[in-house]
Amino acid sequence: MMDYAERLHFVAGEVDKAGLAALIVFAWGAAHGQTTLSHGHMRYLTGWDSQRFCSLLVLVPGRRPIMLVPNIGAFVTAREQLDFCEVRFCASNSLGMAAAACLAEHGIDAEAGLAMLGRDEMPVPVWEQLGRNAAQVTDFAGLINTRRAVKDDAAIARHRRAAAACDAVFAHLPEQLHSGRNLFSIRARLQAVAADHGAEYCDLWLTAAPDAQREYMFKVDMQRIPQRGDQILCGVSLTIDGHWGHGVRAGHMGRPEARHRFYYDVVREIYDTALSQLRPGVDLAAVGEAMDRILAKRIPQHADAQQFSRFRYAHGLGLSYEDPIVTDSFPQPYFAGQRAQSCIAEPGMLLEIHPNIFHASDGGCALGNMIVMTEGGFEELTRHDLALASY
Repeated sequence: MMDYAERLHFVAGEVDKAGLAALIVFAWGAAHGQTTLSHGHMRYLTGWDSQRFCSLLVLVPGRRPIMLVPNIGAFVTAREQLDFCEVRFCASNSLGMAAAACLAEHGIDAEAGLAMLGRDEMPVPVWEQLGRNAAQVTDFAGLINTRRAVKDDAAIARHRRAAAACDAVFAHLPEQLHSGRNLFSIRARLQAVAADHGAEYCDLWLTAAPDAQREYMFKVDMQRIPQRGDQILCGVSLTIDGHWGHGVRAGHMGRPEARHRFYYDVVREIYDTALSQLRPGVDLAAVGEAMDRILAKRIPQHADAQQFSRFRYAHGLGLSYEDPIVTDSFPQPYFAGQRAQSCIAEPGMLLEIHPNIFHASDGGCALGNMIVMTEGGFEELTRHDLALASY
């Protein structure tokens, strides 16, 4: 396993080889959840999580890395944790100017070429204060993404803890569904379960309705008190030490109707088909195609957007919710023109496989497990029963 100082040393060498003056890494913290990819890069390179704030790393080959933190509380924590960096505080409205000053200290002028990570999430004022234009910047995501795709044993151990936290949430779901509380209140209590198991971040969608037509995730959607006859869908997404856990389960308050059982059976067949295809050396894009064929066979009219909706059937997991490389093999069906990218499965790659389908009036289903590729095949990290639950 590489430590963070070694990772930074390696990346600095690649920056130098590319003839670039420095690497700038901008990142939001883990509190931004699924909406940030930049957090994964910062966490991979330094282990630093700025939570609800942003941070910026300046890495000049041959020099001590500088971490800029525009929050005084986060600055104190970073200074205690990052002994391989010089940690500096700066005002939030001058982050870009502080980065430009760091470059100037090392004799790097405004015309020098830079490597960069996280520019697509960087606020416009930070970019403008840096005084750069696009021609001076080389995106280094390709190098880092490739190295992040295969997890080492330490990372997989953290993902196992995250999977166990997801299982704990699912285990507490039945009692909460019968608590007499509404979905919004139930979600808060399930998030507390995740925190008790070490999760620093947890979000979940929780649907309870006579026909589960989509994920309920906003307060306005979550006022219903679960009652007999409801379809139940629960999707958990959380992080432990920045490493994502994810799972989706389905059930029913009482006995499911035939149409609800039908959608479970379709989704379960898609899931089982994916697992039957998974092994080291397989193209993950081909796994996605096999899943699509089951959907087309079981629900030929699934492309009718007036009646059916769904989201991608799988994605990579890691330090980002949709981890790079692996996720590209499973395009979002509602983004016209996206094409699956080839990715050959290797031991250490981690996926969330979660087939789903929703009908506008008849309900739907979603199921999902964390899957890690192994030398001999794969292992399901989330262990809670995948059967259609009776709550």
